[in-house]
Amino acid sequence: MSSRRLEAVRFAESAHGRRVDLSKDVVIDAVERFLEACYQDAGAAPEKLDGDQVREIALTHLPRRCFPKEPFVPQLGAILAAFFDHLEETTLVPQLFEIRRTLADVGARIPEAVRSVPDGERRGDDSPRKPIRRPSDKVGRNDPCPCGSGKKYKQCCLKLGS
Repeated sequence: MSSRRLEAVRFAESAHGRRVDLSKDVVIDAVERFLEACYQDAGAAPEKLDGDQVREIALTHLPRRCFPKEPFVPQLGAILAAFFDHLEETTLVPQLFEIRRTLADVGARIPEAVRSVPDGERRGDDSPRKPIRRPSDKVGRNDPCPCGSGKKYKQCCLKLGS
């Protein structure tokens, strides 16, 4: 289990996570996307953020990671506020007052920001892409030529290619 998923599960199982009126899996999904936006887009852990960074994540980066019809989108502001309440109990958050003011200001605007992102700009799965593979094995210089002449590749088609 990744550290982001573990952090999201800890929140969902806390009193603050249960305060959100959504299923545990939906809350975990929402918090994981927020954490991905924190670490990948802002380059900082959520407890290291300030109000301006939270505003940028909430209105710019997080909406690109969500789709309007997902069940947590209308409550993203409340989920983030509950998440920072949870962080206050588990770790030191130096800019917590500023973050709470920012979330109170932008919390209701997050669903509209999600709806306003064009589908082409949404980030889907960030998992690594599989490498492109050759359909057949690479022909070595001393291998028989694939043309079927019976000669070595270096004496046949390799010379024709250069």
